[in-house]
Amino acid sequence: MEKSRSASCLWFAMISLMVVGVAQGLTLPTLERKGAIETLYVEPYTPNTASPVVLHVTVADPLQLDRIEIQQLSNTFMVKVYWTEPPAGSVASDPGHGQKSLGTLPKGKYRLFVQSSCDGLLVGSKQFSFEVVEAPTPTGSHVITDFWITPANPTTSDSIVARVSGTWPTGGYSMPLTRTRVMGHVVYVELYFEKPDGPVTMATTPFDHETPLRLSMPGGYMIRAMIYLDGKLVDQGSISVQVAQGSGSNWPWNPFGLSFNF
Repeated sequence: MEKSRSASCLWFAMISLMVVGVAQGLTLPTLERKGAIETLYVEPYTPNTASPVVLHVTVADPLQLDRIEIQQLSNTFMVKVYWTEPPAGSVASDPGHGQKSLGTLPKGKYRLFVQSSCDGLLVGSKQFSFEVVEAPTPTGSHVITDFWITPANPTTSDSIVARVSGTWPTGGYSMPLTRTRVMGHVVYVELYFEKPDGPVTMATTPFDHETPLRLSMPGGYMIRAMIYLDGKLVDQGSISVQVAQGSGSNWPWNPFGLSFNF
């Protein structure tokens, strides 16, 4: 009896060691979530009823956009974004960035439910809300006379400068604030002016403003100059530019992307 009990104990001990050994030899696969959504935003930054709303989606991985599918139900959009791995040895054009027009929308609040898939596998989802406001009545102002960047063919290692010039109908206009915002692949250069108080010279008055930019990711960018007068948008211009990959960076980085003049 004792021999039988000892043999049973020895048997169970051997089985336990074998199970432990097999468990220790198993290696779980690494869970890579390529294609998880990094940022969602719409352009223009404050949409209105006069212009199309463009949805932008970015991911951290250098994936190639396959397609974006959109379904709209009232003020809700269901969006599916499909990415693919670029072929071995190749580089995706505008990697990790996709955009799709939502069309010109009526005034109101909107919600997006966005799903992201990579090579047929759902890897993540996010929600995003925005509001479309009534377009302002056109003022007929044409303030900007020129808008350009240097260098004309920049790279990610260049110190890029956006320059806006224009004129006001009289003297006395002041520019107490400027702001630069980088929203994915759209850059906003905003100049805020105030009307003159009191007597003014009755002669056109030019202005000229330079804004340094840091565009650290290669790809296509839209750079917009926005002129505000007493808080209202009165004129704007845009430049499309392709930024190539540079060899380094000589830029003293400002992580907030803002500039203020007082």
